[in-house]
Amino acid sequence: MKNLIKNNACNLLTINTFGVNLYISYLCISFFDILDQISENIIVEKFSKIIYILILKLKNMKTIEYLKSYGGRDKYFQRLKDLRTGDCVVRACAHATGLEYFQVMQRLFEIGLEMKRMPNNERVYEAFLIENGFSPRQSPLKRNGNKRYKVREFPVDESKVYVIHTKNHLTCIDQGLHKDSWNCGARAAQSYYVR
Repeated sequence: MKNLIKNNACNLLTINTFGVNLYISYLCISFFDILDQISENIIVEKFSKIIYILILKLKNMKTIEYLKSYGGRDKYFQRLKDLRTGDCVVRACAHATGLEYFQVMQRLFEIGLEMKRMPNNERVYEAFLIENGFSPRQSPLKRNGNKRYKVREFPVDESKVYVIHTKNHLTCIDQGLHKDSWNCGARAAQSYYVR
């Protein structure tokens, strides 16, 4: 039975990223030290099942792929300096709705003028997103331990589009693909909108 566990642990060490391998390797080695001192088959069998479940879960883990995209802004601003601007709201909304960048920018300004707010204000872009079929703002999703998901780990239904608010930034995951002008995948996903 111990050989079965050791074989499963070896499989674990080869299936995921370097950081996870180190963690699982440490976990398995400490359990092997304990198992050497235990002779009850029940505990060994349960541990073997735990290792097997860990293998399945880790094989199913998915990181969302990132695609560098300006959301159509490059059609209107040609200089590289102009491409580095604080327009994440317009860019994320353009990615999420599939509308032209300039059309999105105009509509956000119109809504902002009606509300007497700036176009990148949360109430303004929320009204724009709801107008375009998105759900109202939803609370952040949390995984075990009450930690928020990172954007690159966000559990998505690939048939849907998500607009995710991170710290001082708005980004889009469209059909399982993270689209933005820079990769904010390591940031914690806070509130979000979905369509």
